Amino acid sequence: IAQAPAPSFGDRLKAERPAVDKLMADLQFPDAMKRAESLLPPVKPAFVKTDNQTLVQSAVTYMDLCQTYRLAVETADAAGNWEKALEYAKTAKALSAESYAAIKDPFTQTVTYYTQAEARAKQVLAENDARIKELKGKAVLDPGERQELDLALGVEKEQVDDAKWVKFFQTYLDVTKRESEAYDPLVKVMEDKLKGEAAQVEEYKAGKGDKLKWV
Repeated sequence: IAQAPAPSFGDRLKAERPAVDKLMADLQFPDAMKRAESLLPPVKPAFVKTDNQTLVQSAVTYMDLCQTYRLAVETADAAGNWEKALEYAKTAKALSAESYAAIKDPFTQTVTYYTQAEARAKQVLAENDARIKELKGKAVLDPGERQELDLALGVEKEQVDDAKWVKFFQTYLDVTKRESEAYDPLVKVMEDKLKGEAAQVEEYKAGKGDKLKWV
């Protein structure tokens, strides 16, 4: 009996997000943080680079995982645990960078391959445009003409498929690149908060450098 696949990080995040948002809205920040942290994996999943299919699957997994870490950052920040929030932000940044680095070269090569294939198909169709129109306009085709038209239709389909794959892989490149840069501001915000806190503790006149007295 086939077993249902285990829920992905994206599935789990989608299912748990409303409950976490409710806890945040109710100002139950430590509970929201615990709930968000329960979604984080004990071990980082491997980024499988066997072929384009596994690269796509791994890229999706890492994007979902990074969004899960973003939720952990938000809840830890709200709970006042800025050290943890910074740790999670850095983890998300590292994961997104690893994902983009893994797909950048192979997907760029794939986009180039399909772009060139699309251009070749387009050229063939342009060179034979008049003949293809003639064949398509005939009510009855002899076997040779039928074969000729079938070949042309195959090239038309190839051009459409090539364009589809160019868009598919380029989209993954663009989205993953954007994700790899999206966590830099988050890391900086948390670093600045911690630096500001450290400065206030150091400057607190009633107990210089004593965080407990500052608190």
